[in-house]
Amino acid sequence: MLLWFLSILLKGLGKLPWIFWNALGSGLYFLLAIVLRYRYSVITDNLEKSFPEKNSQQIQALRKAFYHHLCDLMVETIRSFGFTQNQVEHSVVIRENKWTQAIISGPENAILLFGHYHNWEYITQSCGVFFTNKNQQKMVGFFKTIRNKTVEELLNANRTRFGGEMYSDKQPRTVIKLLQGNEKILLGMVADQTPPGRDQMYLLEFLGRSTPFFTGPGWIAAAARVPVYYGRMNRLKRHHYEIVPELLYYPDSNHSRQEIIQMVTEGYAHKLEDQIKERPEFWLWSHRRWKYAPS
Repeated sequence: MLLWFLSILLKGLGKLPWIFWNALGSGLYFLLAIVLRYRYSVITDNLEKSFPEKNSQQIQALRKAFYHHLCDLMVETIRSFGFTQNQVEHSVVIRENKWTQAIISGPENAILLFGHYHNWEYITQSCGVFFTNKNQQKMVGFFKTIRNKTVEELLNANRTRFGGEMYSDKQPRTVIKLLQGNEKILLGMVADQTPPGRDQMYLLEFLGRSTPFFTGPGWIAAAARVPVYYGRMNRLKRHHYEIVPELLYYPDSNHSRQEIIQMVTEGYAHKLEDQIKERPEFWLWSHRRWKYAPS
């Protein structure tokens, strides 16, 4: 009953115009950045250690810009509960380049990797519209389990409204079986989360620091022998984005499992790092990304 009520409420709120959401975003900024100073020390520490060459005024400007982005991200996510398919396509454009065509027209299954950069909640809806609805490409995605199962169900229902299926991060073998089956599958993943334990760490130099990365995407690519693409998400203007697929790894029978894991993990990290360095404010700096990293 609670899930049904919240779903109806969010869909209704999602129909309100952007002028309302922009005003709400301004109020959220004042609350989070000025009153509550939400994760202020985490954000500041992450920025200072990632950009030691920047002075205090530059760090302050980045922190302020990040808070504005975080508030936009929050209102965009709520607004998306009321999106129509046309509004999804208007909000996120998936560019049709040679790699997009390879994903759609090629015979292989594929993996498409994203980061917590710009609005990752828009990704599932836009990919559902473009790949599943318009191009009949079955798409599945991983989600990270959270304690509040009501919120988890709400988010997953919204993510799959226009196509696609979501699987828990506890179900990698189920997804590998799908990729090894007869039906063509596109797997989407947000791959810059913090590994939960040291046994799953792959340490890389990232933003000037030793940083642990998941080996999961490389491990799945090696097991299923499928190509891997990077989804470069760019901001066109406020609340509007584009996704540009780029080839990250193409399967080669000469590559060992460990080589594939290394190539996918390092290639992904480098592409994401390039984007963050170009426009730092759009990454999720409030995340404790380095809490398991070695000193």
